[in-house]
Amino acid sequence: MPSSRRAEQARLAEFLETAERLKNERAAAGAVLEVVEATPAEAWPSLAERPEFQTNAALERLSDEVRRRLDRNPREALALSELATATADALPATAYPAVTLAQIRAMAWKDRANALRFLGRYDEAFDAIARAEQVLEKHVALGLDRAVVDLVKAMTLVDVGRFHDAQTLATTCGSVFLAHGDLTRALYAGEIEAHVLYEQRQYSDAHTLYRSLLEVAAAAEDAVEQARLHNNLGYCLLHLDNFSDANIQFSNAIARFTDLGCETEITRTHRGAGLLMIAKGQVRKGLEHLQRARELFVGAAMFEEATLCGLSIVETLLSRGDNEEAAAVIDDVARQFVGARTEQRLIDAVATLQQEIAISETPVEAVRNVYAMIESTTARL
Repeated sequence: MPSSRRAEQARLAEFLETAERLKNERAAAGAVLEVVEATPAEAWPSLAERPEFQTNAALERLSDEVRRRLDRNPREALALSELATATADALPATAYPAVTLAQIRAMAWKDRANALRFLGRYDEAFDAIARAEQVLEKHVALGLDRAVVDLVKAMTLVDVGRFHDAQTLATTCGSVFLAHGDLTRALYAGEIEAHVLYEQRQYSDAHTLYRSLLEVAAAAEDAVEQARLHNNLGYCLLHLDNFSDANIQFSNAIARFTDLGCETEITRTHRGAGLLMIAKGQVRKGLEHLQRARELFVGAAMFEEATLCGLSIVETLLSRGDNEEAAAVIDDVARQFVGARTEQRLIDAVATLQQEIAISETPVEAVRNVYAMIESTTARL
């Protein structure tokens, strides 16, 4: 038998053996999350030493749990992703075929990057993405896995305001997802393109694209994305001064997120509803919504989101002539950043705003400029 034929048969045998092993591991991984729930969060790193966590199936369970907790408790999501990367990196080279091991490690680092992104720790997120890219670079067959990493990279590029780079990457990885029949991730890539339109203040075009993506999400039966798209449509309509339809979209988003138990997303949508109330003249109720949302974001260590709520409160107070109260709110917002691991440019912008509110002839415009800069880092896709 020719050597090439023998090599091909050996690869096929290895593939079949690995597939059967992964199947068996999945059947035996049911208790992994139970162990996580029974272990205090501060002790999660020690779980990497337990044999039942040192399998692909266990890491798949952790990956699912990281994604589930992102919208509920991003700090716990990050802690679980750190457990996953530590476990994946410690697997011996002989644990799985090289290509499977690369997939396992890259996906763990991708999840870690996404958790860091949710917490606004963008430099660390890019470092985690680079680690995933490094793992995959030797395996040309893992095009889909690279596209998954690129999707998180594109989202992070949006967060730091690199919109052109994000759009280019989203278009490229979106094509890969469509070629593989991955409708859900193709939808995520489309949302990045819509968000770029939103950031460029092309609200009508963004609204049109979000509407078309909502139909895709419905066809894919993706309840989370349907809720998220209703929220995004609400913000577009708010900018288009269509308050009635914006209210419908925000209400749909809140109802869907409530059914799904996505507490952070509910809070984010309440922020939009608060802005809507203020725009409609219901200032007191709007401020109450914004203050409550701000407190919840601080509790989740989502300081950029909390700052947006604070800035909206400040703008409203300044517009009513309550400059002294507005200055007090900005001082409180600045204190929230003490010890927070977020971008220095955001911290500097808020610090400068403290001074401008006291001396500027147009403090409302200064608030809006800082708001626009921070908003571009916080939109969730």
